[in-house]
Amino acid sequence: MRNHFREWTGSFPRSSIKWADPAHWHLTLTFLGDTTTAQAESIGKELSARWESLPAFSIRLKGLGLFGGMNRPRVIWIGVDDEGGMLQRLKVDADETARRHGFEPDVRPFKPHLTLARPRFVSERKKLWELLEKYKDHDWGQVVVKEIIFFESRLLPEGAVHLPLRKFSFQSG
Repeated sequence: MRNHFREWTGSFPRSSIKWADPAHWHLTLTFLGDTTTAQAESIGKELSARWESLPAFSIRLKGLGLFGGMNRPRVIWIGVDDEGGMLQRLKVDADETARRHGFEPDVRPFKPHLTLARPRFVSERKKLWELLEKYKDHDWGQVVVKEIIFFESRLLPEGAVHLPLRKFSFQSG
C-alpha cells in the first residue's frame, strides 16, 4: 500500500492535494472537540476499565474513495471493513462514555476509514477519477488492531499535531 501511496503523491501537483504522512495514518472512532484535562482523564479511565480485557482484533483495509464528491472533494480515503463488528462496538462505547461526560455524539453514520489526503484544488480531475475507479474495490489486506490511542489534536497553521494522551492495549492471542 505504501508503494502505491508514494506513486500517487508524485502523480499530482503538491499544491493541489495535501497528502497525509503515512506515519500519521489513523482511524477516528469519535471526535470530542474542546475537552478539559479533567474530562479527558475521566473518559480515559472509564474506557480503560471497559476495554482492558478485550482481545486484539482484525480489520480489513479495502477500497479507495472520496468524501465530498468530484465537484468538492474533501478527503481521499482507504476504507475499513469492520469484519467482526468490533470497531462499531468500540465506537458505541466511546460515544456513550463521551455522552455521560457532557459531549454530544456525532449523528453522522460511522464510516471507518484512513485519511490519505485532503484535496485543495484538483486540476487533474480525470486522473483522480481514474485512480479512484482503479482502486475502489482493492483489498489492501488485513490489519491486527492491538491498541487504541486517545489523542489530543492541536490545529496549527502547518497542520494538525496529534498528541497521545492514553493508550488502550488489547489482549494478544
